[in-house]
Amino acid sequence: MVDVTPGTAADPTAPAPGPIGLKRVLNTRDLIVYGIMMMFPLAPVAVYGAVQQQTGGHLFLAYLIAMVAMLFTALSYGAMAGAFPRAGSTYTFTRNGLSPHLGLLSGWAITLDYVLFPTLNMILLGLFASAQWPSIHYWWWVVAAVIVVTFFNLREVRWLARISAVLLLVSLVVIAWFIGAAVHTLNGGTGAGTVFSMKPIFHAASFRWSPLFAGTAVACFSFLGFDAISTLAEETKRPARAVSLATVSSLLLITGLFLVQVYFSALLIPNADKLTNPNTAFYQIFGVAGGSTLSTVLTVALIAACLANAIASLGGASRLLYGMGRDGVIPKKVFGYLWPKSQTPVLNVMLIAVLTLIGAGRNLNQIINMINFGALLAFFLVNISMANHFFVREHRRTGFQAVRYLIAPVLGAGVIIWLWFHLSHSAWEVGGTWLGLGIIYMLFKTNFFRKPLPEFTGQV
Repeated sequence: MVDVTPGTAADPTAPAPGPIGLKRVLNTRDLIVYGIMMMFPLAPVAVYGAVQQQTGGHLFLAYLIAMVAMLFTALSYGAMAGAFPRAGSTYTFTRNGLSPHLGLLSGWAITLDYVLFPTLNMILLGLFASAQWPSIHYWWWVVAAVIVVTFFNLREVRWLARISAVLLLVSLVVIAWFIGAAVHTLNGGTGAGTVFSMKPIFHAASFRWSPLFAGTAVACFSFLGFDAISTLAEETKRPARAVSLATVSSLLLITGLFLVQVYFSALLIPNADKLTNPNTAFYQIFGVAGGSTLSTVLTVALIAACLANAIASLGGASRLLYGMGRDGVIPKKVFGYLWPKSQTPVLNVMLIAVLTLIGAGRNLNQIINMINFGALLAFFLVNISMANHFFVREHRRTGFQAVRYLIAPVLGAGVIIWLWFHLSHSAWEVGGTWLGLGIIYMLFKTNFFRKPLPEFTGQV
């Protein structure tokens, strides 16, 4: 006998189960916190030593230029997320705003960055933690951190917002502590001996345009987080407004945090050549500001920030792959799969966790250069996609619309491509190889353009 108890599967009056998909549970505040953590409040830790030396002490200026370039691009991401509020971010925007083939290449390019961002965090965490506590080997720190990051990404998306908020608070407390200690130390005559100086911002004797542009191209990696915000568009309430507001807000807030840290660091050690180890320069700087106690606090905060950023970036990477997998441009059964219980792309999470462990044995600067190549190319394509979609296709060309939908994205694209060509030779070698593999894959997938790329046509 068939059971027709109300509420059972056999009950004809019971509502049909809905399709498995991503849940819209996030709000603007969640996205801002996620974006700030994805852009890593302590990001100068990764680039300060190398870029400060490369630019002759002008990392502050490099961050300002990078912020302006990213601001144009952030506006493009916000607008495109409103037009296409789906998982996939750069891939989705370029596919729908320009063409499916460029969309695949855009997604392919930035996938390398998202996969490498957790790796970057694991390297930083391992370097600083093993320097502070040398009795515990680098790889023990890395393996433990990867387990933690994977665990939180296997939970529902709400967990990403919750853990990011907690770890953001830890980072902000440490930055405030550093600023207070730096002011006290500088007033005591250490370093520049003053808290007011133009040298951290502009120093004519050491200023050169070419090194500044090269340093700016490297500094751009710190702003990749606003793109990660758009990967959560399909899990956000009112994505058109929320993604746009969160993208610009998080970019401006994080730039302020970067500039404050760079400013006081340059005052504490005015000569960048005095940095003993560029990879761990902040460990030395925090030691000058507050001794061994503050150096230990930095390590603890850095562990927290790296975990938060790795959790956020792995979440963004898994959803970028999910967007491409659901369309079928990469194997759908693997990359387009959601675990029914948590509705998260668990196979993508596990795959990236394994790749993170493998990549943690690489050089820090090499990873940063590899990240920048794909990011800048993808940013360029999103800017062009916005102009094509809104200005060309939808004819939004009157008054302010011409500025918003043509001039702004074209300026953003121009600055981005200019910075792209200032990347190092190693970045071009690795990034160009990866892009070449993407082109080969696209030719294989389309049988040399004889058939169209597949596309998801269901509801989201």
